[in-house]
Amino acid sequence: MTSREERTQDATGSSTGAIFQSASPEERAEAAEAFASPSAATNAQDDDRVRAEIDALSDDEKALLTELRAMFDPPSDPDEETADARKEQAERAKEIIEAIRMDVDFPALPYGETFLSGAICHSLDMVKMLLEKGADVNKENEMMNQTALDQLLEEEDCEGSLSNDKKEMKRLLLSKGATTAEQRWNEVASSIRREGEKNNKSDNDDEDSDKSNE
Repeated sequence: MTSREERTQDATGSSTGAIFQSASPEERAEAAEAFASPSAATNAQDDDRVRAEIDALSDDEKALLTELRAMFDPPSDPDEETADARKEQAERAKEIIEAIRMDVDFPALPYGETFLSGAICHSLDMVKMLLEKGADVNKENEMMNQTALDQLLEEEDCEGSLSNDKKEMKRLLLSKGATTAEQRWNEVASSIRREGEKNNKSDNDDEDSDKSNE
């Protein structure tokens, strides 16, 4: 386990602890169930939304979406795909997104992967295009709860470094406010603690008010 993964694990534990410290017994039971399968309910809702939105497309729009999805499939022979070909695909992807007026955060790729995460393995041009179209840099994939930045950091951990294009992807994502999994979990923990302190203060104020009225 890398030091980054250890920090993320610590942040996840801190968030879980904050939930259980500030919750009632009933809320703790609900939280335990949620953490057993943290994204199951959300994923089911997203799956239903994806199906509904795809069903609402015309046949021509469905064909365009299928063409767009295929661009994010792993190439059969990566060595045969040139930089110019990937740039052309990024331009074609932009045309399709505009033609079907698609939300670029729409989780239409397999396993709920975002287009931005898929673009990490495609090209810098695809990443730039999606960011220009307003892709949410902190949108997580449904299966692994990872963002595009998380994927880059994981690759950097495993490989020891990133290619120049991927270094630029990382720079762009950070410039748009991308956060790490560790940061997101720490923010969850802080938010829960703030809410708990707020509720405790409200309860204490109510008790003081009751005493003054006796």
